[in-house]
Amino acid sequence: VTISGVTISGGGDVEQGGGIEAQDADLTVEKSTITGNWAMQMGGGIFAQGGTLDVEDSSVSGNSAQGGADCLGGGIAASGAQVTVANSTIMNNYAFNGDVGSQAAFDTGGGIYAQHGTLVIAGSKIKGNTAFSTTSGTSATSLGGGVSTSDTIVSIARSAVTNNNLESIANPPGTSQGSAFSTIGGSLTITDCTFSGNGPEGKGEFYHPGVTVVLKGSTVDGRKLLGEVTLDDNGSTSGR
Repeated sequence: VTISGVTISGGGDVEQGGGIEAQDADLTVEKSTITGNWAMQMGGGIFAQGGTLDVEDSSVSGNSAQGGADCLGGGIAASGAQVTVANSTIMNNYAFNGDVGSQAAFDTGGGIYAQHGTLVIAGSKIKGNTAFSTTSGTSATSLGGGVSTSDTIVSIARSAVTNNNLESIANPPGTSQGSAFSTIGGSLTITDCTFSGNGPEGKGEFYHPGVTVVLKGSTVDGRKLLGEVTLDDNGSTSGR
């Protein structure tokens, strides 16, 4: 199935896939705009379960996963799928829980969330996305302001990951990690990319417990990494 040259907006009031939901499909979204959609749990703009999802020459912006205690992938969310994002912009999307009272809140992947599959990002911009978690209780966790993955093989090349953000509010203070990228399980290879302006400072741009991250020829907060740099699987790494 190919969706080409369209704008999808105003979708919502569903658990997953506010703009588009694909189940075990081979879906291509090209030269399109996915904006202003929302889902209560996963994939405010697009959700894919199984199959393949290719987003090419498109914009996914201003979407949100919000409303439940656990919200994943404000722009795009995928489970068990092979996902490719090429020459596209993933911008100003939010993963933000609603009023959960004293329940634990978990919000991850402001721009993109993927689990149990593969994710390839090439020639794209991941910018201005936010994972925001709040509760009146004691457990609020936000991971991966730009991109968050779990048990996923991830490759990102020739892309810019900028000005993504994290916030968690609880008493005592919540946990926020990986303003640019959160990777739990799987692998992460980064080639010829730029990371800048991701915050807040001190939260770690890369959160990667148990995962070795390989960076090749990339720039992190103005510092050019020559050759290949390996970030050991020690939890969290900041460029600042």
